[in-house]
Amino acid sequence: MLERESELAVLNRVVGDAAAGTGAVVLVSGPRGSGRTALLDALAGMAGDAPGARVRRAVGAEPEHGFPFGIVRQLFGDPGPSGEISLGPLLDELEGDRTTLLLIDDLCWIDAESADLLSRLAQRLDGLRVVIAGAVGDNGHASSQALRRGLAAATCEVRAANLSAAGTAQFITGWLGEPCDEGFASACQAMTTGNPELLTVLMGGFAAAGVRPTAAGADQVLPMAEELLLAPRLARLEDARDSVRELAGAMVVLGVRAEPDLLGTLTGLDPVEVSETLLTLESLSLVVDGKPPRFVCSRIAEAVAGSLSVERHDRLHRAAARALHAAGASAEVAAGHVRAIAGELDRWEADVLRQGAAISLRRGSPEDSVRYLRRALLHVPGAGSERARLLAGLAVAERGVDPASSIRHVCQAMPELDTLGERAAAAVLISPATIRYDPAAARIASGVAAELGDPARAAGPTRETAVRLDARLRHARLENPREVSVTTGLLLEQGRELPLSTGADRELGVVLLRAGTVSAALPAAEVSWLAHRILEREPASATHVHSALTSLVEILVAADSTEDIAGWLDLALTQAMRQQAVAAESLIQAERALVFLATGQPARAQASAACAAELADLDWPETAVASLTAQASVAILTADTALGEQVLAAWQYDRTDPRASAVFRLLRGFLASAAGDLEAALDHFAGCGRQLARAGWRNPALYDWRAGAAILHHRLGREADALALAEEHHALAESWGAPATVGRGLRVRGMVTAGARGVVLLRESVEVLGRSADRLELAKAQLTLGRRLVETGGPDGPKHLWQGQELAKACGAGWLIKEVAPPATAAAPGLAAGGRAALTPAENIVAGMVLRNLTNSEIAEKLGVSRRAVEKHLTNSYRKLGVDGRAGLVASLGSAHDGPAASGN
Repeated sequence: MLERESELAVLNRVVGDAAAGTGAVVLVSGPRGSGRTALLDALAGMAGDAPGARVRRAVGAEPEHGFPFGIVRQLFGDPGPSGEISLGPLLDELEGDRTTLLLIDDLCWIDAESADLLSRLAQRLDGLRVVIAGAVGDNGHASSQALRRGLAAATCEVRAANLSAAGTAQFITGWLGEPCDEGFASACQAMTTGNPELLTVLMGGFAAAGVRPTAAGADQVLPMAEELLLAPRLARLEDARDSVRELAGAMVVLGVRAEPDLLGTLTGLDPVEVSETLLTLESLSLVVDGKPPRFVCSRIAEAVAGSLSVERHDRLHRAAARALHAAGASAEVAAGHVRAIAGELDRWEADVLRQGAAISLRRGSPEDSVRYLRRALLHVPGAGSERARLLAGLAVAERGVDPASSIRHVCQAMPELDTLGERAAAAVLISPATIRYDPAAARIASGVAAELGDPARAAGPTRETAVRLDARLRHARLENPREVSVTTGLLLEQGRELPLSTGADRELGVVLLRAGTVSAALPAAEVSWLAHRILEREPASATHVHSALTSLVEILVAADSTEDIAGWLDLALTQAMRQQAVAAESLIQAERALVFLATGQPARAQASAACAAELADLDWPETAVASLTAQASVAILTADTALGEQVLAAWQYDRTDPRASAVFRLLRGFLASAAGDLEAALDHFAGCGRQLARAGWRNPALYDWRAGAAILHHRLGREADALALAEEHHALAESWGAPATVGRGLRVRGMVTAGARGVVLLRESVEVLGRSADRLELAKAQLTLGRRLVETGGPDGPKHLWQGQELAKACGAGWLIKEVAPPATAAAPGLAAGGRAALTPAENIVAGMVLRNLTNSEIAEKLGVSRRAVEKHLTNSYRKLGVDGRAGLVASLGSAHDGPAASGN
């Protein structure tokens, strides 16, 4: 009876008036569980105070709704032998001095005959000591609505509203026995709308679980309330009439599209009935009013969905698909409902699935397209051209999300496709890498290519397909030296006249350029010029990874000409992400990793390689090898042995592929070298060289094994072997002509060449790499040159060390400073060991020059940096050493010694 003071006062007045001879009709309204019956009980208790008062009660129920005079019989009993029920005898019984209360609970289920009789009785209450009181929900059956209209002139309505927030807090305090926190009360109010029945259930659960009404306890309200209130709410729905349950099922099926007109179409209810039924669901605390209406929580929607029989589930989804399509929704929306049907589909439903799949694919949702087409396949069992076309369409949708299934479905479809055009369209779904790894797919591509004939003699769409298949078959055979030679010959024959007007021409052009690149038959500048012509004409697309165009990245990286490819890949990646093409996204990330490595961005390369690995399907060689190759390249460049071991453990693919095998052997060589087993490392590098030679791949820009082997021979004291390999590597690099490759060749030759000649080679390396996009390779050259000059007393050794260190830091390659810079001579001679250890390499260099009495301006000029940069490093040095100014620095580190490092200043 919380917050019921005014309602009780009205009821008390009505009983008093009736005792004085003025009858009345009272309707106690409110949502279910709000306490309507409790107010009727209170009214009955008030009548007990009047002498001779009598209380008669009746309860409406759905099963008895069609039983004539059911409520009247409960109030007045059977009419006797005559069986006649009429107003006259009732009036006779109600006359007299006794006050009579006729209380009817669940008035919503009153039968029509009782409603009519009580309406007429209400018109005759003048002078009678009678109160007719009925509890009615906010919505009910048409008969109860008719009764309310008939009693309107004589009705006093009392509303049992849900509790306010303050009333909810008071209710909780009474139940749990301690003051209620405001936040706790608000959470309970939100979950129950202050409904006393639901609050009672909730408090019983909280009391049993020991939940206290505190601020901390507020966090437990939502998860516990959803569970505790689910059963009573569902019980309300179970007790409701059929039309209420049917509308709830329609709401589940339609979801966010559960507009009243569509709900009516699915349930067969007219607009008024839909409105009344929605009000009933609201009164049962199951639905929240809105546009569209929605269930109060997802658990109720899930429970309603789970309660649908298969027959009812299918019927509602069939109706929803047609109703939504007729209302103008897209085929994709209708397909979502058709896909949910468990039973057999008709022709219209199967066609909707195909149409919806096409829309989903265009919209960039291949996974939805795949779902629709797989459901459509269940409608077309067995074999035949119709099923084959469905399989081919499914293969298109799967290519970006499930490439293994895509190829399997191409192979299944091919024998049943009627026309060469259909077979050719399916065959171009096979990527060059798939031809390389999947013999069945290779046979299909070769067979269709043979059917199409010589691409040079074809025209129109047939030529386009024939050229693409020719390109992919050639690409897959570039592990064969004869194929490399033949394809390179075609490139040399056409030169700058290479046709690039169509997509197929550009794909074939990339294959020819790849042959020219691996064989180094063309100089890098020429390859770069042709590759950029292709890039300018080829729109960035996520689907390039399924064609030979993916080699464009490798070609431009080898040519040290990556200025445009990074942006092109970014656009392709955006498209792949928008289309949710996971396989394409993995392959593009692997490509980006190689570009980042080639431009001195190891941290970004590592991130892209990690993304490629995370997205890769390790059961599909194409994505697995691409991601592992990218990760292996990152591990080698960044000297990350942990990553290298991880990649090595995962490597389980065909090692006859020159690219994969080369990276695998280089990785094993790197790990053996890091472990101190230089002889084993040399064996791995030499094996890499033999594998590449068998394939006819000569380009030192790709899978550079000679440089690593030369350095290992040098470390083992085999100077002649080291020099021979270094000179061979440099000669091949000069022939290729890419700045990064030439600069690396000069650096390695300089490292293994003693004396002044070695310094000259290192200086040339720095000069050449100044024109390269590979900032990290330039940092290595600067550091190597600086170290050599410091060791031999060269005049500008500190300057090159400084520049190399700054460049390495800018590249995020701190490991390179430790690896290349000399531990003791990176700074100028004369620095005390303890003081030097506190300073960074750059600070050591500046401090050493201070000890040789150089001014800040002179230091800045020798190092090629600003005076402000010098002052910054000195300030940091003073702070670390705890000294004041130059004098303190000299006192702390000692005075400069005479030596070669001081000469040439």
